[in-house]
Amino acid sequence: MKHLSKFVTFFVSFPVLVCTAFAGENPVTRVIKEEILSVLISDTSVRAYARIEIPDQRNVTVHDNYVSLHLFHGQELLFNGVRSEVVVDLPFEEHDTVVYQWEVMIPSGFQHDAPENRWWNVAQWHDQPDLRLGETWADLPARSPVISLHLKFYDGRYYFAPRYMHVEPPMEDLIEIQPGEWIKLRFEIRWSQGDDGYLNILVNDDQLPHVHYTGPNMHNGYQHYFKIGMYRHPEIATDNTINLRELHICSENSARSAIRDHGRIR
Repeated sequence: MKHLSKFVTFFVSFPVLVCTAFAGENPVTRVIKEEILSVLISDTSVRAYARIEIPDQRNVTVHDNYVSLHLFHGQELLFNGVRSEVVVDLPFEEHDTVVYQWEVMIPSGFQHDAPENRWWNVAQWHDQPDLRLGETWADLPARSPVISLHLKFYDGRYYFAPRYMHVEPPMEDLIEIQPGEWIKLRFEIRWSQGDDGYLNILVNDDQLPHVHYTGPNMHNGYQHYFKIGMYRHPEIATDNTINLRELHICSENSARSAIRDHGRIR
C-alpha cells in the first residue's frame, strides 16, 4: 500500500479516485496532480505544461498504466461545459511541426448518442491570446477548435471523426474504433496561418496517413493548446468513460531544440 496523504490512498489491485488540480491550489493537490499525469505522460518536460480539467474527484480514475476519465449525467459544469479533460499547453512557434501521439480506448458497452450524434470531442486544439502582443482572454473571440476529433456512431459502428478548421470529414476519413480495444493515434501538425499548414493522422502502426489535410490551421500566430478526454454537448444524458495512455508530444523541428526537444516518439 502506498500512502500519499490522509486524503488519498492507493490500494493494491484497485484503481484510485483522485482530485483535479488548478492553479493556486495547495501542495497536496499538486502532488495528486503529478500522480495522475505521471501515469499518462512519461516525459517530465512535457508534463510540466500539463494540467487537469475535471469538476470533481469522481471524474478520474488512475490505474497502473492508464487513466480513465468519466462524464456523468447532470455533473457540475466546468468553464460552462460538460468536460473531463487533460490539457497540455506545449510551447511552439508558427511553422513548427509538432507530433501528438496517444492511445485511447472506449470500454465495451459505451453508450453512444445516435441517431443525434451531437458534438462530442475526444481531442481538440484551441487558440489562445498572443501574450507577446499583450492580448488577453477578453480580446479573444469565441471560436470552435481549429482541429478536433469527435466521437460518432453510425450503422452499429463507432468512429472518430477528425475536423480540420471546422469542416466535417467525409465518411472515408472516419477512423473506425472497436470498444474494448486500444487504438494508437498519431497527429502530425505543421502549425501555420498560411497554406503550408497540414495535418497527418496515422492509426496504430500504419506507415501512411489515414487522412492528410492541408491549409491554414491557426487563428493567430500564438501556440494553440491541446486537450484530450471528453467534452460534449450539454444535452447528452449518459454516463461515459474513456481510457487514455502513453501520451507523447514532441517537436519535429531542430531549431529551438534547447527549448522544446522532448525526444523522439517511440
